[in-house]
Amino acid sequence: MFNIFLGVFFATLAFAFYESFFFIGYLISIAVFGLYQAIFMANAGGAWDNAKKIVETDLKEKGTELHAATVVGDTVGDPFKDTSSVAMNPVIKFTTLFGLLAVELAMSLTVVNASGDKVHTS
Repeated sequence: MFNIFLGVFFATLAFAFYESFFFIGYLISIAVFGLYQAIFMANAGGAWDNAKKIVETDLKEKGTELHAATVVGDTVGDPFKDTSSVAMNPVIKFTTLFGLLAVELAMSLTVVNASGDKVHTS
């Protein structure tokens, strides 16, 4: 988890200092794709969990190969619906909040001279 944090932290910092408009596109893409990824993971995890419950209760197939297959699917589905989809929200929030602070810092350190060239102040 710490490696993911460092990756998001330094990628956000690098994009903020690269170009402010590029960074705006980065933030929008993180928000849009992160939202849809979280929705997908929550729905997929719930579907796998519900499939196991249907096999156990409605079909009464507990102990069969079908039940074993749904248990394997539920093993994947539980982390999807319980942890991974929920963890996307802090990643999106952190990237947005830290990134806005970083781009403000990057813009305050960059000065445009009279010829239109960017000059970084030290």
